[in-house]
Amino acid sequence: QTRAELLLDQYGRTGSLLPHNVVLVPLGDDFRYDKSIEFDQQYHNYMQIMQFINSGDYNAEVKFGTLKDYFHEVRNRLDKFPTLSGDFHVYSDIFSEGRPAYWSGYFFTRPYMKLLGRQVASKLKSVEIFYTLALAKAHREQHHLSVSALTTVYPKLVDSRRALALFQHHDAITGTSKEQVMNDYESRLDKAVLNLNEIERLVGQYLVQQDPTDIRLSNPLQHSNIRNKGEYDADAKPLNLAVGETKRLVLMNSEAFIVEKLASLMSVSQDLCVYDSSNTSIQLQVFPVHNTTKQSRLDTSVFQVYFVAILPPVSVSVYRVEECSGSRAANTQQQDQSDGQHHSPSKVTTVFCMRCPEGVKPIGSNVQLKNIPQGGIQLENRIYKLYFHPETKLLHSITNKIQGETHEVILEFGSYISQIFRSGAYLFSVENVDDIPTEDPVFTAADIEDVVIVSGPLYSELRVVWRVAGQRSPSTFVHSVRLTHDTGPLSEAVHIENLFDFGLLQNMNDKEMFMRFRTDIRNGGEGRRFYTDQAGLGMVERIHAEQPGLGLPGNLFPITESVYIEDAKTRLSLLVDHATGASSLKEGCLEVMVDKRTMHDDARGMGEGVLDSRLTRHRYTLMLEPRRGGGGDVEGASGQQPNKLRQDVAVGDIGGRGGGSGHVWADQGSSTTLPFLSTLGVILSRYLEHPVSLMLWTDGEGSELNDDSVELVTELPCGYELVNLRSWDPSRLLPLHKHNAAASSLPSALLIMRRLAPDCNWISLTTGDCAETGAEQFHFRNLNAVFRPVSLTGNFAVNLTLTTPSSSYSSPPSTSPNTVSSLPTKQFSPMEILAFNVTFHTNQSNP
Repeated sequence: QTRAELLLDQYGRTGSLLPHNVVLVPLGDDFRYDKSIEFDQQYHNYMQIMQFINSGDYNAEVKFGTLKDYFHEVRNRLDKFPTLSGDFHVYSDIFSEGRPAYWSGYFFTRPYMKLLGRQVASKLKSVEIFYTLALAKAHREQHHLSVSALTTVYPKLVDSRRALALFQHHDAITGTSKEQVMNDYESRLDKAVLNLNEIERLVGQYLVQQDPTDIRLSNPLQHSNIRNKGEYDADAKPLNLAVGETKRLVLMNSEAFIVEKLASLMSVSQDLCVYDSSNTSIQLQVFPVHNTTKQSRLDTSVFQVYFVAILPPVSVSVYRVEECSGSRAANTQQQDQSDGQHHSPSKVTTVFCMRCPEGVKPIGSNVQLKNIPQGGIQLENRIYKLYFHPETKLLHSITNKIQGETHEVILEFGSYISQIFRSGAYLFSVENVDDIPTEDPVFTAADIEDVVIVSGPLYSELRVVWRVAGQRSPSTFVHSVRLTHDTGPLSEAVHIENLFDFGLLQNMNDKEMFMRFRTDIRNGGEGRRFYTDQAGLGMVERIHAEQPGLGLPGNLFPITESVYIEDAKTRLSLLVDHATGASSLKEGCLEVMVDKRTMHDDARGMGEGVLDSRLTRHRYTLMLEPRRGGGGDVEGASGQQPNKLRQDVAVGDIGGRGGGSGHVWADQGSSTTLPFLSTLGVILSRYLEHPVSLMLWTDGEGSELNDDSVELVTELPCGYELVNLRSWDPSRLLPLHKHNAAASSLPSALLIMRRLAPDCNWISLTTGDCAETGAEQFHFRNLNAVFRPVSLTGNFAVNLTLTTPSSSYSSPPSTSPNTVSSLPTKQFSPMEILAFNVTFHTNQSNP
């Protein structure tokens, strides 16, 4: 009785603060229920207290419940109650100082770890998809050895999932654990990368071999780079071909649409010829490896070879690479076509360098070295013309040729000075004068050690190396800006890469580094508006608040994928490849935090400063997009109207959910005020997130390989995404010799798909007028799959009615009426995520 009344007294005090008198009480915390006995004890103890209160004369009812139960009770007592849309950023607390401390520091704490987590997630998605399809094919064809090999490596796939899941802990992905704990997370993620690479090589071998039963324990496939986006050139394995020698390259694309990406490999020889899966010679660009570890120099003994790969949706493509002499490479286009090969001309790459290694001269037949020209620097492709400051060598303005206007886009790097004991792993607090943050330059024009300009057939690039003296060793900052010369989506963006190394501990102490763009975009004066993504699911409008005490820390918001500012005519979008913080301190300004080194603990639980800053490669995609028609104004820029989104909008509901019984779709001209990336932004964000996985077939010429293995009948429509295709445990399947029609004996997987709502108001030459190209039905090539709607975890069936038109391929028998043999993607609503259990039947399909 005493304990029950004490507990009820506390509940009553909380309930008295609320008009509905309903209290939600969480039980436990981060480190509770780690043993089953603790859960049982808590449950039985609370049940006794609840029964005592509910049966007594206390005029109260206490019970276990969920958030759904809580809001149900609230709605029973109130007809209307205030609701909050958006999120709770930026969180703050008030300790003994009596002034708020803002928890925006963890947005950019330990970016190396944030990046590593994203790389594991990207690789895991690709491996999950191809593993599932390979397993389904092996079962269908009854390839016993292949099924056994795939089943054997499944525990490594599970371990990789768990390593990534563990890293999602709120003191892991945030970077707010002690250094030794972060080292443990890193070792687990590194092991996951190695395990996933092993599975990827096995799956790739099975899918591209002409004889898929010939599974070799010593896999001849080797990754050209351990992470696909390796942090160090040492990760890459240079290709060393003898004259006339031929090898096969295996490229994997896990995206459900055709991609056009810039792929690369390292080679000892620059005289290479590369042929795609249709045996067409493709254009190459050769560049000497740029080594910046100790002193900036071009290494002419090893080369980076670039080529544009156009890959079908969810496919494994085989390219051929051979060493060809300089004269042969130069005259390839003049060869007789009788050999069945289609050739493209070879073009020389010109490298302008401040520290040319062997003077100004040609390096072989593909590279020409020249001195840096005097005056300003300019890069140009079919979409953009970039101008750089003659002294700082940083971006100064951009001309968008589609719009026909030049915009001021001034790139700056700097750092804020951390407030001791108030800025650290969790908190962000900087020295300021009258709420204006104090800034320090990270480097100046006097610190420039090297400048390299690359001009070639596939891309043009400016690289700048700053070396800043330190007490024991220098800090090194390498910044590059690239424009591509292809005709795909890559050409419609500016590609930025920063390779930053603070150096030893005495350098950059109590500094928090940022990258800023100062533009002429009018995104509002006092109420500056900018838009940040919400974990990649959508965009939310942020308004810079001018209240005293907020300053920069209270106006820094988290981004995981993108951020943009816009006005009536132009949008500036920045895509990122790992989580960080973003803000807009002044009109037309957009800045993102880069890294930090804070020497002191911020008293929020970590117990130490952030001292382990390390060499990290930060990648960004910058787009300057003109608005279609240049009309309607944007709210926040002199009282302008909100941005309108043109798209298909679901007015009705899919049958079986929310009482809807059919589908009513608005015309393409319907509009909402939902902020989102443009179609081009969505595509380029996926390009940045999911690089091409490139492997080398090391056993002979690879003549036993097929040209490709395309797993989808056609690509998904614009705005749709295959999130994952995650296989269930194959060891639970019946042995192949006992295989029958029972569903439990068939391979199955969890398919997760989503439909986005890209903003079609922005002009693009490569994405069209937001037309949703691609088939209205999603199904696999040469696999007879049945789709059953389930919850996102795959644990529960959901009542979702999907109808498919008659098709030319056979549908396997189904015991459930709520299944389909292909997914009608047009029935998905914008901003909707759906999941399906996919069962792969053994009978052949003939799409």
